[in-house]
Amino acid sequence: MSLHVARKGILDHDGIVLAYMLRTNKVLRKLELEGNNLGPLCAFAFGRVLQENKSLRFLDLESNQLTNDGSDFKGVLEMLNFLDHNDTLMSLNIANNSLNEDCGAKLREKLECNYSIIDIDYSQNNFNVDDSRAI
Repeated sequence: MSLHVARKGILDHDGIVLAYMLRTNKVLRKLELEGNNLGPLCAFAFGRVLQENKSLRFLDLESNQLTNDGSDFKGVLEMLNFLDHNDTLMSLNIANNSLNEDCGAKLREKLECNYSIIDIDYSQNNFNVDDSRAI
């Protein structure tokens, strides 16, 4: 089962509710949230939930406000910790979210221990060249 809610104007607090629904959902495999207004709190919530969720295979968070246009990276930095615990997510799209070099370094670090992600789009962010090559 997949859910496509791209470009629907979903706000951060709505995204948090959606994220926490994944805690108990066992059927959703694909969630596309591209082009909404999901912010740092939503990123944090997805990170927490993805540590537990064992059904989601594809998550698209492209072109949201996960860092409030580059002013708050805490939610994304915390979100990436799920990569230590989740072995079912195969595709992650976090492109075009104004992620900085710290986010790139954290992503690189966390992917070293994750063997399930086979597709990741982190384009249109501000990662340094070494991290981008390693990823």
